[in-house]
Amino acid sequence: MNKPKSDSQVNTEGWKTINWRQVERYVFKLQKRIYAASRRGDVKLVRKLQKTLMRSWSNRVLAVRLVTVENQGKKTAGVDGIKDRAYLSSKWVKERDDSLRIFCKAWPVSNGERFDKTAFVLDWDKGEIRCPNQVTIPFAPGKVVHFPKHKCAVCSLRSRCTTSKQGGSVSIHPDEALMQELRSRQTQ
Repeated sequence: MNKPKSDSQVNTEGWKTINWRQVERYVFKLQKRIYAASRRGDVKLVRKLQKTLMRSWSNRVLAVRLVTVENQGKKTAGVDGIKDRAYLSSKWVKERDDSLRIFCKAWPVSNGERFDKTAFVLDWDKGEIRCPNQVTIPFAPGKVVHFPKHKCAVCSLRSRCTTSKQGGSVSIHPDEALMQELRSRQTQ
């Protein structure tokens, strides 16, 4: 096995000469030893072996191989252009080029039998939100919008919108524009 003496040495040519059977056997044996030690209740040995496994060169190259080669075309998060939702708040996502599209599911929106967030129209240029009854008020991302209770009290759609005596409210996600983009792409 062409194992570099240090992780700081990049050996891309050696990738093709790696003895994968030997790598898999080494990782599997270490995993078996961890399992056996945990069955015996030897916590100190379990921790030591886990540390050894996490730092082993064999485990690292095997993990890279699993994600890049064996999972190819399976829409693995972070590979194949697929992004995990955990990265959506990243500045790289917010400041991305228009040609870069993000493929992931937006958080689902539901409000039981009442209007959900998608029934409200957000005008990003004006910073206004309009309810299904055409009442328009200003909004800010990351805040909760409260519609005036005097407007909601006389609204013909009130029963489908809210039960609150204080009026309807809508939570605007800090990245709501991105969420809308993802939702629209899911329905296409």
